Amino acid sequence: MAIGIYYNDPKKSIKENLRSDCGYIITENDLAKINKSNILYNIGRIKAKKSAVVEFPLINSISYMLAPIKCYPALDEYSKEKGVSMYTSYELYDKQNKKIRIVMPIEE
Repeated sequence: MAIGIYYNDPKKSIKENLRSDCGYIITENDLAKINKSNILYNIGRIKAKKSAVVEFPLINSISYMLAPIKCYPALDEYSKEKGVSMYTSYELYDKQNKKIRIVMPIEE
């Protein structure tokens, strides 16, 4: 499953300060295979946290553009309603289950 990690809110950060990463979610078995290879990879772990999650159907390539347009306003509204802070977001692109999930950890 592919993942995009966005560390800053583009509405609140200047363009030069926006940071992001992209990659794939792998299993422990995949990690063992990678460790045996001679190819260099950057590997990180994402700790489980209480989060707000929005799902969007992955129908075609337009879904990748529509998901943020539809999902981020819903997450902003949730954040305001609950009075919680959320700024890092994870976009999970699950082609197998035909879903895009946008996950925003709730800062407590």
